[in-house]
Amino acid sequence: MIKILKDNLIYVLAIGLFWLIAFPVIIYKRHAILNWYAIKMSPSGHSHKVMKKFLDEGDKILKNNLSEAVKSPRIQEELEDEKKHPKILLAHLEKMEAACDYYKSAVKKDEIMQDPTWLDRNTNWSSDKDLSAGGIGKTRKPLPSSTNPDDYWKKNVNSVLGALDYYKRALNYAGPEINAADKIKSVANAVCRPEEIIIAYISYINVSEAYVEEILDKEDEELVKKNQSFFAPLLRLFGIGDATDRKQMYGLSPLMKKSIIWRYIKENHNLPLLMDYIRAVNTLLLDTKLRESSPYEADALYDTILFFLQGTEDIVQQRNERFFRFKRGILLFNMGEFERAKEQFTAAKEFDNLKEETPASMRLIASHIFQSNLMIAKCNFKLGKYKEALISLKSVENLLSNIDGRTGSRVEVNLLDDYKNTLRETFKKLGRIKEADEIE
Repeated sequence: MIKILKDNLIYVLAIGLFWLIAFPVIIYKRHAILNWYAIKMSPSGHSHKVMKKFLDEGDKILKNNLSEAVKSPRIQEELEDEKKHPKILLAHLEKMEAACDYYKSAVKKDEIMQDPTWLDRNTNWSSDKDLSAGGIGKTRKPLPSSTNPDDYWKKNVNSVLGALDYYKRALNYAGPEINAADKIKSVANAVCRPEEIIIAYISYINVSEAYVEEILDKEDEELVKKNQSFFAPLLRLFGIGDATDRKQMYGLSPLMKKSIIWRYIKENHNLPLLMDYIRAVNTLLLDTKLRESSPYEADALYDTILFFLQGTEDIVQQRNERFFRFKRGILLFNMGEFERAKEQFTAAKEFDNLKEETPASMRLIASHIFQSNLMIAKCNFKLGKYKEALISLKSVENLLSNIDGRTGSRVEVNLLDDYKNTLRETFKKLGRIKEADEIE
């Protein structure tokens, strides 16, 4: 052994010197090295196989947790039927979500009143609502076991958080597939984290657009290779490349790039992306608090959804466009952008000239026209254009009879009050005090 070391002393010293220098560097940079290794072994990007593996792991955690959470013998038997499993899981997650909502509302109560009453616990928080609903006040049969929402939530939260963690990992590999975002939505509210839903669907939209942009880049490269001349690579080397060699999104603004991506999504029906993409935008606009928490981001999403809805002769799509334009107008009005809001209300009003046969449909259209003109008037009022505001208010006087309580809608009654208040204030600004006082 000693002879071998002596014969290879130079190599031994070289290795020793190398490790003497490298070891401190490796220790200092160990986190960066491990991060590089992890990315190298499992690179991010679209991978259906990796995504499915993480989703299955999350589902497995939820399934194991469900068998522990359910106390009712009847429901335990139903769990053996795979077809009934999703419904029972949904009820379990809804129960946890209800616990989140319950304690958000209970924070303002006295400490002694924070826990549910005996009746509430045995009806809403029993292990089997069907049995408890039929037993209380009707028979002396024993009630199913019950628990406080706080205890139920704390007992199950770690398992659901574990599943959420796997679903978030799956999102890194989901690409244009919406499965991971949907899974995150199914559990986020149960662990009192609704913001996870917003992050999930925004990530899905961004990754989907990047996926389409990559497709467009590949198509461009193939087209350039097909059409370029033999000397094109040499010319580009000296900076004399032909303009036709440039990609179609070269030098465009972010909004113009998005328009090209949206058009590709809209026109390529064979791409399994369109309906999921629109549903993700819908979820962010309608099912989350994004409009209240991030109005500018919500305004950008309205650009997206309106791009897909506009330019169609389909009546249902036209009504959807009208709905989203009106909602966007409300958002802009609350942001103080009254000119832009007025444009949206004006555009929304144009879709209400459709001919309908039933009286109920006609009343609905009248209500839509009334709301749009009222909001146009309020925009003009905020802009100091009081005469224009009065014209908009006067234009819907003939619709008042269609709005005034005929459908018994509480919303329409509020609309009438809003109309009268706006008209009264407009008259005052125009100096027509007598007319303002005559409004009941």
